[in-house]
Amino acid sequence: MELNKLKQEWDKFGILNPQWAVLYKEGEKMNLSQFFKTGEKEIRNIINYLSKKQIKLNKGKALDFGCGMGRLTQALAPYFKKVYGVDISPSMIELSKKYNKYPKKCEFILNETDNLIIFEKNSFDFIYTSRVLQHMEPKFFLKYIKEFLHILKPNGILIFQLPSKRKLSWQTIIEIIFPKKFIHFMMKKVWGAIMEMHTYDKDKMVEFLNKNNGDVFEVLKDNFAGKRFISFKYYVKKVE
Repeated sequence: MELNKLKQEWDKFGILNPQWAVLYKEGEKMNLSQFFKTGEKEIRNIINYLSKKQIKLNKGKALDFGCGMGRLTQALAPYFKKVYGVDISPSMIELSKKYNKYPKKCEFILNETDNLIIFEKNSFDFIYTSRVLQHMEPKFFLKYIKEFLHILKPNGILIFQLPSKRKLSWQTIIEIIFPKKFIHFMMKKVWGAIMEMHTYDKDKMVEFLNKNNGDVFEVLKDNFAGKRFISFKYYVKKVE
């Protein structure tokens, strides 16, 4: 799916059911307070993990890529002086601004391009993205990851999540048997918009990061792609 089409589909999700689009079924059942608290818990776990690993984290500027409603952007605010949330969907950015509790610290930006030239090189101390890259084709998320390492300061920290492979399931078999057009048609019927899932081999990703000024210091399994996928969280420090 090309970037403009991706924007259109996620803009629909932002209008139809944004919490479901971010956290799937569990998100749909939550009220707003519960929804945003999941972001607080996720970021708190990340910060605590880095502390236990004795990873120095500068508290200047942070970026939440694919911010959606600002669930993680706002959760980052207590830990950094300034946090930027970017998203491709106008409706999601509208919601993130509407629910922004930290207007002086959190800034939300619509970015409809396949790059991050809106930010200067070596300008961020921390970049985080979760449940986002898996929804775009590798040609796009690989370019964005290179962009992350470009705008990250030397010794800055990048953490992102991405599934490595699909598990065998009836949904996976359907995806193999039926053409993509049929799968997309059914998604629109059931969900109102198309949500693709993409994977990238873990070893290849580590190799890619190492070739692009990224020092991978940890790769941990997570469940953010759902039960049908083997998913990992990558912890990367930018090489000076």
